[in-house]
Amino acid sequence: MEKIRLTGRFHPAASSWPALLTGAAVGALVASEAVLSHASLTSRLVGTALREIGYLTAAVALLLVLVAASCVIWRVQIWRHRAVVVVGLVMLTSHLTAISAGPLNPLVIAILLAVGVWVLDFLAGNGSLSPSVFRTLTILFFAFVLGSTFGAHPSEVFEGVGSFLPKFVIAIVIVELLDERRKVSLAVSAMVWTTGLIAVVGLLQVGAYFFFQIEYSFAEPFYRYTETPFGTFLRASGFSNTAPQFALPIGVACVISIYLALTCAGRRLMFAVLGLVTAGAVGLSVVRGMWVATLAGLLLVPFIVKPRLTPVWVGLAFITFLVALTSGIGNWVYQSVESLTSGASVTERVDLFAAGLKVMFDSVNGTGIYNFGPQSPMIERYPVHNAPIQVGSELGLPGLFVFLAVLAWIGWRLWDAARRCAREDRTLMTALLLGYVSLVIAIQAGPFAFSQFLWIYLGLCEAAARLADPLRPDHV
Repeated sequence: MEKIRLTGRFHPAASSWPALLTGAAVGALVASEAVLSHASLTSRLVGTALREIGYLTAAVALLLVLVAASCVIWRVQIWRHRAVVVVGLVMLTSHLTAISAGPLNPLVIAILLAVGVWVLDFLAGNGSLSPSVFRTLTILFFAFVLGSTFGAHPSEVFEGVGSFLPKFVIAIVIVELLDERRKVSLAVSAMVWTTGLIAVVGLLQVGAYFFFQIEYSFAEPFYRYTETPFGTFLRASGFSNTAPQFALPIGVACVISIYLALTCAGRRLMFAVLGLVTAGAVGLSVVRGMWVATLAGLLLVPFIVKPRLTPVWVGLAFITFLVALTSGIGNWVYQSVESLTSGASVTERVDLFAAGLKVMFDSVNGTGIYNFGPQSPMIERYPVHNAPIQVGSELGLPGLFVFLAVLAWIGWRLWDAARRCAREDRTLMTALLLGYVSLVIAIQAGPFAFSQFLWIYLGLCEAAARLADPLRPDHV
């Protein structure tokens, strides 16, 4: 079968320095503000000013200054690489869900910029809308989102439709913007490095609380802490509303980074450090579903990197299991993890799952997007903590079938592209596939069906896989 060249040599670290500087500055702000506003040597004036200004305002102002400075200094390069720049902004702002002014937030602004760039290129004759199964399925899924609102009061579903609309749009626009091999490579770079930098912010949050008893968290108060055998623990959450929102992309980036550390010549140390940072952030988020998903992805890495040693890996896994079982280490790990989850939490998830199944089979179009609350058995009105059943309960069975079709399509596309790419290009496709496996496992344990990261990642994977299609004109 013909080998398809996707990106030449994949260099995920390319053009990552602007994002690196931005993330480092934001991380430094967390640490410096924490120390300056509470240290005994700080003058009352400085401490009061910092507290009055507020960490959120300072962070937003710093980001705006860095963006403005970048536009002035690198305006020619930014315009030349505008597609990758706006996609990179989407990647970065997707981690800033807790920074908002009502319906307006950095992600929405970045999506508007991305759409604007695509429209300009399209009007200039530089873009096209080629037939796409992914686009068709995504539009059909959004049609079921709209259909789920029939019979519901507009006030109950308006927020849900408005929240998902930009995610639906960016999933399609990303595929159109990333129409060249180098653009896809740089977009993957932006995804990995911006996620790693947000992980650093999460680590700084936990460090500030652990060493200085200083709390800096944007997460909703109910989700900020968890009880552990060692006492109350502040969960890493970055700039997200909840720790699970923070951990979802971090875990995916961890799997990708570890794989790249084993396969990218000349950049092994850099990706190894990134893998350790993201692994630490996932661990400190105390999101058990993401622990499982990340571990599952990492366990697949040696089988992919050295498939000829599969019997060895299986043997090592079996020996490790026996040692853990007989030595008591496995039981200790199980008891430690179990202690983080109360019996009530497990019961709640089971009750939510059962309620979601009942609604899914009783209603053709579900309860309406984000409107499962009245049917929820929980006082807090939680949605179903499983993405497929969340879709089934809120959009109905037809919406569930389309959602599963989207997931299956992307999975098959990545698998097929990884098999057909030339050896030097297979790294990119395999890395995306490993991250995708972890992502699909993770959404089984949380209400992530309408997560911005899920749909951004789906668009990124489709863009990469599409460029490996031998029927495209650039492969003739």
